[in-house]
Amino acid sequence: MTPKLPSARKRGRPSLNGASSSPDYPTQRALHAAQRIHQACGMWPTEFCKGFVPETWGIRLIEGLSALVSLVVAAENVELDEVRHRLKDFATSHPSSDRPRLRKSDIAKVRKWLRRIGIDTKHTRRWNGHADDQVDEDKTADSDRTEANSEPIDEIIALGPREHLGKYKDKDKEETEEDPDLTVEEEERAPHERNL
Repeated sequence: MTPKLPSARKRGRPSLNGASSSPDYPTQRALHAAQRIHQACGMWPTEFCKGFVPETWGIRLIEGLSALVSLVVAAENVELDEVRHRLKDFATSHPSSDRPRLRKSDIAKVRKWLRRIGIDTKHTRRWNGHADDQVDEDKTADSDRTEANSEPIDEIIALGPREHLGKYKDKDKEETEEDPDLTVEEEERAPHERNL
């Protein structure tokens, strides 16, 4: 009896029976991520990353790029060309590389920059019955565990310009300010009396 080999499909690789769908994208999952990028911005990943294409399109790399492109296309206050330029700058700054190559860390740096300018880039995960599926993006990127139903869903929360955030101040501000008519003793007792 020959030992049963684990299914190649479970490891996220195309089956040995059929050839890969594309030489650029070694798995169906990577190809689907490439198609999402093309659908979102009209460019294939190799076109989008012209001049800093990675040696191979790993699943997490291309899915991270797909999520980033989707976020940027949906956001109103950032241009795709600006994000592409930042990715290229990060890719060219790697000292040990013979030529610029996109890395997962470059995508993470751009996502961090997007958060600083007010675009929420955190992943949310689809619920599959386990409470621990809501994990931090950084832990998710480093995790070796992949599940068919754990594809990230991007949630975008654009805060807008900082000068407009002032109108959303805490409504209870009046309660936290000192009342000029109260004495110090009355003010110290007031919070306790409300709780009685």
